[in-house]
Amino acid sequence: RKSGIPPSRQQLMADSGNIDTKDTNKTLLQLHLSNNCHILVLDENPDGDLEILPSPKHNQSQNDENQSNNNNSNLQQDADNDNDVSMKNNNNNNENKEEKENKLSEDDEYEFPAFEFPEDEAKIDGELIPKEDIDELLLALFGIESFCTKEDQDRWYSQGLGFIQDKGDDINHNNDIRFGLLQIHGGPCGVMAPVQAYMLKEMLFDSTMGIILDDGAEMPVLPTNEQREEALIRAIVHIIMKCATDETYITWIVAAERYTRRYYRKIVKGEKELREVIKSSMKLLNSRIGIISFVLSVIMSRSLPVILDEVDDRSQSLILQEFGHCSQELVNLIITGKCVTNIHDGDKALGNPDDPDTFILKGISPNQEIGFLTTLEPMRLAKVGNNYKCPKYPIWVVGSSSHYTTLFTLNINVSKISEHDKKSQQLRAQFNVFDVEESGIMPTNKLSDLLTNLKSDVRAYQIKQYFNTGDVILWNDFERIWKMLENQDKYGWNCLKCTFWNKMDKSMCEMCVTSKGDAAIIEKPTSQQQLDKDLKNKDNKDDKNEKPPNHFTMYLYNGLKATKKDRPQITKLSVWADGELQQFHSESEELQALIRCKFPYAIVEYAGNYMAKLH
Repeated sequence: RKSGIPPSRQQLMADSGNIDTKDTNKTLLQLHLSNNCHILVLDENPDGDLEILPSPKHNQSQNDENQSNNNNSNLQQDADNDNDVSMKNNNNNNENKEEKENKLSEDDEYEFPAFEFPEDEAKIDGELIPKEDIDELLLALFGIESFCTKEDQDRWYSQGLGFIQDKGDDINHNNDIRFGLLQIHGGPCGVMAPVQAYMLKEMLFDSTMGIILDDGAEMPVLPTNEQREEALIRAIVHIIMKCATDETYITWIVAAERYTRRYYRKIVKGEKELREVIKSSMKLLNSRIGIISFVLSVIMSRSLPVILDEVDDRSQSLILQEFGHCSQELVNLIITGKCVTNIHDGDKALGNPDDPDTFILKGISPNQEIGFLTTLEPMRLAKVGNNYKCPKYPIWVVGSSSHYTTLFTLNINVSKISEHDKKSQQLRAQFNVFDVEESGIMPTNKLSDLLTNLKSDVRAYQIKQYFNTGDVILWNDFERIWKMLENQDKYGWNCLKCTFWNKMDKSMCEMCVTSKGDAAIIEKPTSQQQLDKDLKNKDNKDDKNEKPPNHFTMYLYNGLKATKKDRPQITKLSVWADGELQQFHSESEELQALIRCKFPYAIVEYAGNYMAKLH
């Protein structure tokens, strides 16, 4: 505690009984401690005795002190000659110290290399984009100069699409995450997290890549340098093709220079040509201007007029003025290929949908490959639709108030949905047509329209009597009544006079011709033996292969390395989708609340050594 080690790190040390303490340097690396601490107190032998090990900085301090004492002694013996030697030694010590500090600084902060713009522009395989076009694109991206500060723009112009560097040793530093894109500044995470998600789609679920996968391990994805570069190329190609309005006219930037605003583009006519030009542009993508070049290529392939037609507010830039963060429109563009503003399912009309002047809130279309979740939903500040929550692949971009990360699992079955859940989602989607705010309430006078959309033979007047909430209908009530309508043979009412069982669509008792009155609609009573038989048949009817597993491992990847403290990190999680079966105390309320947006009864536990960083 006296060494200044934070409590969370002390807990990590306490849980890491397999750490070797004989090599102090190796111990520091395994514990992710720098040489700034002077003393480490570790238990080398499990006998209750604590070993006090000096750190390298402590040893260096002792050496400096001993050297200083020796110099002072020499000065006293020969003041004239040894004074020059002492000064020379001190200068050497200062130079060595300065070199060490510079080396530590380089370790703490990594910078992407500058792109070497060709001196002979005639050799560039592309055409120069007119400056007025570039000005228009950058205006749509950053807004007017007063919106996005120079410091915020500098962060975007310092970010490439590159990977975490290997240490080259046998120690797992937890920043040797070979599959992970490296982010060195806040801001571009809203672009990088979707690119990372599409890379994971290729790595995890395309067996032709041949990547080593280990579900449940601390490091589940182990690609080679060639494999991860291939995954990046595939991801970029896929994103560009999703965004392109014309697959025979795709724009890709092949050379870029920020201050002179020289941007060269190449027009390609298909996916094959696009792949070739992207592969030849890896130096540009890995440079400081890499992320900007990629985003501008996406915008031009989508076309600016189409983007402006898709957003709700044309005056808002794609990069927000608050700290240079990504707008939701830009995040949606990279994930879905459409630059829509909202995250709900489909389009919603603010008023009469048949009125041409009614404003339409554009949302997310169905059948998405990659999903999206946000920490704002548990706080009821946002509502993500099922099209985003239930993607084809179990990979989600996670948005918080200030950062974007990537949540994924290697188990493809996690993305499966049972038939019962599918029907429930489809029913809720139709209900939400008349519940624009998705508050679970719709006007009663829209019941007839809802039944028409559901292609039901039942008329509104036949079931309106079952809703006793006045001018509004609650979602829970409608779902219950709809279930009865689909199984009318199983639901009905007992006559209050003769107790005869009548089907729910009957308003008069078939036995004594007494009005239904206040008789409640209930399920037809059966024997316990018949109930057991029905339950068994129901289990056999639902294909177990279509159900998601109850227990699985998830991983949260955060690629931010703005400082050494904020190193890239992968967090391992154990998830029980049905909390009614596994009642455990969660160590992360925020992560559990997030995952419950997808799995409402989920229990989440940390299964690795590292806590999650969502912000």
